[in-house]
Amino acid sequence: MRQLSANGLRNAVRWLMVPGGVLGLAALPLLVGKQDGIPHLTPGPALDAIAWWLAGLADGSSFEYRMGGTTWNFLQTAPSYFMESFSYAVLAGSIGIAGGMVLGLRARGAAGRWLNRILDTLFAVPDFIMAIILQLAVIVTLDVAGIKLARISHDATTGPVLALPLLLLSLYPLAWSFRVSRRAASDAMREPFVMFALSKGLGSGVVRRRHVGAAIFPVIETELPTLVGILHANLFMAEYLFSVPGITRFLFLVAFSGRRPGWMEWYQYQLAVDVLLGVVALYVVEWLFFKATLRIARRAVTGEP
Repeated sequence: MRQLSANGLRNAVRWLMVPGGVLGLAALPLLVGKQDGIPHLTPGPALDAIAWWLAGLADGSSFEYRMGGTTWNFLQTAPSYFMESFSYAVLAGSIGIAGGMVLGLRARGAAGRWLNRILDTLFAVPDFIMAIILQLAVIVTLDVAGIKLARISHDATTGPVLALPLLLLSLYPLAWSFRVSRRAASDAMREPFVMFALSKGLGSGVVRRRHVGAAIFPVIETELPTLVGILHANLFMAEYLFSVPGITRFLFLVAFSGRRPGWMEWYQYQLAVDVLLGVVALYVVEWLFFKATLRIARRAVTGEP
């Protein structure tokens, strides 16, 4: 009982640290000011902004922000941005995980080693560079062959899904899940239960799907926090470079609404907090989605109840 209480207390402290960390992270731009052209620490504005946001929870002013000359409520406008980011992340993550697991389970020998080298190389390329490469590839193909492979920026009038950010967001989960699945499949093939199944005359395809595949799913599920973290890191870059109207791009468009030489002007602290809390919520929802999907897929593939 005492151990359960201690674990519950630790989990509660961790969850309380998340909003506290968000409040502190959003206040970082307010910590540095300039006096006579010399940067110096200014903790006063940062502490005032945190106190104002906490006090504004009572009357809802913590969720108000300005865009142009109009005041908006974040809770009313955020769902559309949230769903845009959720759609891209879930679709790209599902493609990447499924593709990586299938390739990791089936690719063997020289083909598996070559594929591993290719995906490791792609995984090592920064997402910013990869996004530029994809955009340049589309432009060069259009100029040379007259073929338009995809749009290089979001256009709401021609469809909700943009191929390039979806491809960019899928590459890294694909490479990551392939690496994890290939290692898990290699370890599982040496397990006694696999040797026993093969000795009973079961086909290698059945054994790899039902027995080796069953060993891959728990490993992927354990590593889900890493996958969702990779998705979120790439989501910031993809939405910004491809003009996708998601929750992370909303932060850069509205929270930082103007600039003056040397520093920011009209920084909306309350909106930065709201968006970052929305990103945390998006992380949790994605993790729950992938966790549930993996468990359903495992039952379907292995035939387990």
